[in-house]
Amino acid sequence: MTSQLIIVLTVVTAVSVIVAGYLRKQIKRLRNIQAEYRLLKDHNLAGVCRTDLDGIVLDANYASYSVLGYDRLEDIVGIDIKTHYQSPEERMRIAERLKKTGLLTGVEVHMKRADGQPFWALYNIAVTKNPSTGRSEVVATTMDITAMKKTQEDLQAAKEAAEAANRAKDQFLANMSHEFRTPLNGVLGMTALALDCDLPPEVRAYLEEVKTSGAGLLRIIDDVLEYSRLEADRLVLSSEEFSLREMFEEIVAKLSASAQARNLSLGWTSEASLPSRVFADRRRLSQVLLHLVENAIKFTDRGGVLMRVRGASLEGYRLALHVAVSDSGVGIAAEKLQSIFEAFTQADDSNSRRFGGTGLGLAISSKIAVAMGGKVWAESSLGSGSIFHLCVDVPLLPPRTALGPDLAPQPVCA
Repeated sequence: MTSQLIIVLTVVTAVSVIVAGYLRKQIKRLRNIQAEYRLLKDHNLAGVCRTDLDGIVLDANYASYSVLGYDRLEDIVGIDIKTHYQSPEERMRIAERLKKTGLLTGVEVHMKRADGQPFWALYNIAVTKNPSTGRSEVVATTMDITAMKKTQEDLQAAKEAAEAANRAKDQFLANMSHEFRTPLNGVLGMTALALDCDLPPEVRAYLEEVKTSGAGLLRIIDDVLEYSRLEADRLVLSSEEFSLREMFEEIVAKLSASAQARNLSLGWTSEASLPSRVFADRRRLSQVLLHLVENAIKFTDRGGVLMRVRGASLEGYRLALHVAVSDSGVGIAAEKLQSIFEAFTQADDSNSRRFGGTGLGLAISSKIAVAMGGKVWAESSLGSGSIFHLCVDVPLLPPRTALGPDLAPQPVCA
């Protein structure tokens, strides 16, 4: 009997030692987990806070209680978190939303610290059940976004200031348009009258230079004002019935003197029969083509400039009009083909000194083409001339328009 008791005690002791060892390992493991949890909690840049359903703080990490203006965890435990809301109405709205959904993300809240200092916080809030107690709790993560909100406000203020400055600029240009043009038109008018008189050759040469320079200055003023209107999206398109052929003839007639002055040929050709009449914004369409042809003349020293016109019929009585303005000029580097359509830009900065101009013509042409539902682009290489393309849909007049057989549907704007 004694030997049996000894055996039982020995077994119990051995089991106790094994169980005690296992418990020590589990306790150590649990403490390590708790330490890791505290490490993650206390060093998390985002604040983490637990409250009961009434908003009483149960636990919080350093980032959470420090952003609220507390130095120790003990100072915030038991505090009603609702007292840190700036607006009772905002607090009630958040409570109602949380009650309905149980989860809120990305909520920007105007809060106040323990000393009353206001700040902005970004909250993610969820209602969860504590596995230890079985009670429902609220877990919230928070970040101080005061600096971000200040940056947003500064950006908004800067945006509003820029818009105000832009409006002031537009108003200034609108007001000054008359002031610019009146004296300049007076100079040009008096110069034209003087040139009608019998003048010595030297004086006539001087007046011709005044006329040329004045006309150039008037064009610059027109370009600046036009670009300002386009930038402000104030372009108004108006349609009228007109002949495409007459428009191309007028463009050639207007610029023939400029081409002849540089010993260049200038003309246009149609690869297909054009309709007799169309219904579109003649002034704007002509303006784009004038800019393209003028630009070609300016940068061409020898040879000539040619407008090649193609058209293809579309459904709904529309014409896909494609005009290619080719020249034998200096050409453009491939990497510059996109930038030349930006305002105040030329393919080569030295060109502005050699050829003059504001660098607005192509930018204006591109914006007008886009406003008309079309596009402008260029093909070129240095020393090999350039081809500037305009592609736009032009409405036709069904009762009086008869398309020729050469205008069968075909891709012209590909």
